Amino acid sequence: MCRTGLGVHHIGEWFQHTCTTVSNHFKKILFLLATPQFYSCWVKPPAVNSPVPKEIKDEPKWTPFFHNVIGAIDGTHINCCPSVRDLQLARNWKGGVT
Repeated sequence: MCRTGLGVHHIGEWFQHTCTTVSNHFKKILFLLATPQFYSCWVKPPAVNSPVPKEIKDEPKWTPFFHNVIGAIDGTHINCCPSVRDLQLARNWKGGVT
């Protein structure tokens, strides 16, 4: 569900909302981030010859993970646990972003 790996039940309990509410808001945000309007306006891949940002280069905790990395999003797999009904919809889906 989120970067911590917690599910809808845990997030709902934390924020005192139902699982349905948490799931609906998560889907809204996810689909918003995947729209061509948002993606083409706000996502700007760095050029091949762009230097590594100072915040990554000078931070030892990030260095092992980003050493010689060109693009961190391309090929990334995001863990999700869809219902049986939605399983095929989530398989190899790229959010409609090209």
